[in-house]
Amino acid sequence: MTDPQPVPPAQPADPGRGPSVVNRRSVVVGAGAAAWTVPLIVAASRASASAVSGGAPAVVVSEVTGVRRTAFGGIVDCAITFTNEGPVDATALSVVVDFVVAVPGTSVAYGVDDVSAPWTSSPYTVTAGNFSVTFVRAGGLAASQSDTLRFTINSAMGVGNIVVAAPTTTPTGANTGATGVWGDEAAVDVDITSISSPLDNGNIFITFKNNGVVVAPNQTVEVTITPTTGTISYSNAGDDNPEFYTVSPSSVAETSSPMTLRFSSPLPIERDVSKSFSFFIGQSGTGTISATVTEPTSANNNTEVGSYL
Repeated sequence: MTDPQPVPPAQPADPGRGPSVVNRRSVVVGAGAAAWTVPLIVAASRASASAVSGGAPAVVVSEVTGVRRTAFGGIVDCAITFTNEGPVDATALSVVVDFVVAVPGTSVAYGVDDVSAPWTSSPYTVTAGNFSVTFVRAGGLAASQSDTLRFTINSAMGVGNIVVAAPTTTPTGANTGATGVWGDEAAVDVDITSISSPLDNGNIFITFKNNGVVVAPNQTVEVTITPTTGTISYSNAGDDNPEFYTVSPSSVAETSSPMTLRFSSPLPIERDVSKSFSFFIGQSGTGTISATVTEPTSANNNTEVGSYL
């Protein structure tokens, strides 16, 4: 008789861009480092189809905007893009959108108009001065299909946040939400202020700051690392980041091609406040690091470029 076998077992406020900033869209910077571990809580952010197992849709929300018309100042044109990155059709799709007043004095006439087909909207509800609307897309959303929901709201002045919940689908999917801003386009400005890799050990440290006039309800920073020589890989972060930060994808095998990581926080960042996060890459050469805040979306958000040794 054979014996049984054992069973295997906060970061201080950033001083600003400073005089070294040559161009808002692309600046080489450097200094500081840290490390962190991947948290367990998943924030609403962009997700890839590879992260979704077969048999479920993965409807991703992106490009959430709401810009006040110049000629007709009381009308705000809003747009939200939905993409089913999963391998399965969503036979039904609905989403709850909250319109949050972010700056005192903002004027809002509740309700939505001019909803683009095949979408329909529910009557709005109001809670604590903010209003909420449910949108339904007739026919759902097929795998690999994208659609942009367009509609208007009425607001004579001021700004607010558009908070798009993770969509509800049939069958239930790995769906993710996003945020944006409605009102004056210049209201949002969340900028990368520092990228550094001071030691030859793969530690990379990134700081960004809310230079806009509204609270950023959550944030996603897209970081692209491009080898100039050798290879790079990513398998984990360290243990020094703000709570609830997450990263997608969770790992990248050794490659000589560029890799993109998306770091997300579900916690708001107030005006004139900075946040920092750090991570570790495996490396066998040198290369560049590019970072942009992609949520909340705004043409005012900058892109900065640094390097690793």
